Order: sequence, then structure tokens, then C-alpha cells
Amino acid sequence: MSFVDQNLQNFYLHRVQAQLKTSPRVLEVGVGVRSIFSDLPQNFQEILSLDFNHELLEQAAAYPNKNSPHQFVCADFLGLSSTPFDLVFDAHCFHCLVKEDQPVSYLKKAHELLYPEGILAFECMIRKEFKSPVIDIEDLLWHSGEPIRYIPVSQTIEQMVQATGFELIFFRVNLSFLFTPIKSRPELCFPLLQVVAKKKA
Repeated sequence: MSFVDQNLQNFYLHRVQAQLKTSPRVLEVGVGVRSIFSDLPQNFQEILSLDFNHELLEQAAAYPNKNSPHQFVCADFLGLSSTPFDLVFDAHCFHCLVKEDQPVSYLKKAHELLYPEGILAFECMIRKEFKSPVIDIEDLLWHSGEPIRYIPVSQTIEQMVQATGFELIFFRVNLSFLFTPIKSRPELCFPLLQVVAKKKA
């Protein structure tokens, strides 16, 4: 397991797991090459791991899995239709939402897909300063002429989560781990904000 995945799994184990009922139904968004739930010895009702990249999803599905049933589906989260979940867990997808209104649409979709008092959990990159020489006024980081990451200040995330019908349970910047979105520019590194929120009943 990569350091990034291990950090994400630790976030689940130490900040999210205790908020869930026994045998939760889980939606993992942006699974990538490996699900953080594959090797967890927990009793899940169901895990649905989502990614829009078919090749990455195939790698994740091929990894040895301790949990059943665990489905891997190639789909866009914003267009997903499903029965409710107890947990929507974002595997570093949120800061990839670079189109207009996508972050708010994402939170609204998570709210729609959760049971009352269901849990939304995610980590996302943030910047410390309101004005940044590398982030534009839409909170976007650009590379090679394309917007590649959504990196707002933490206050923006706080207001957005609360405005979409969630109560914040845990909200903290993890300064022990810095995320580097552009490998060729290691000087551009950002802290991760950890968010756990409950859908209001």
C-alpha cells in the first residue's frame, strides 16, 4: 500500500469508523488502483467502489479482497443513482473537481445518496493563504494550460459542507502530510484537510 493510501486508510480507521453503525453500506469514490477497504477486517453490508477510469478500476478489482460483497463500478459519481449508503468515503477525488460548480454538486450528490445521519468523509488539498501566486480566483491550480486541482482555503470548504445540509463532526488540517499535485514541481505542496460530516436528519 502506498504512503498516500495508508494515510487515507488511517483517516478512516481513526476518524470515520467509530461514527458508523455495525455492517455499514459504503460508497468509495475515486478508488484508483486499490481500495482502502480491501484488507480491512470489518463486517460491511456492502462496499461499492467507484472510479471513472476503467484501467485503474480493473487493478483495484484484481487486488486480494477480504470483504464481500465488494463491487467495483466504472461510473461518474455525479450521475450515480442508488439506494442510500451509510458512508460516502472520498478517496482523494474532491480536489480533482475543477469544473464550475462541481464541488457543490458533489456535496449535494453525497447528501442525496446518504441515509439520514449518514456520514460523508473526505480529505482534500487546501491552501493556507487567501491570495496565492499559483492558484487563480476560482481556487484552481493550473498546469500545461489546464486546470488540474481545486485548492481552496479551509473556510470555503467549511461553509460549503454546512450549506449543503451537513453537520461537521471532525474538521482538521493535517500538517504532517503535504500533498504534491505536480511531480515535476515538488516545491508546490499543500496540506490536507480532513472532513467528517453527518447528514442532518
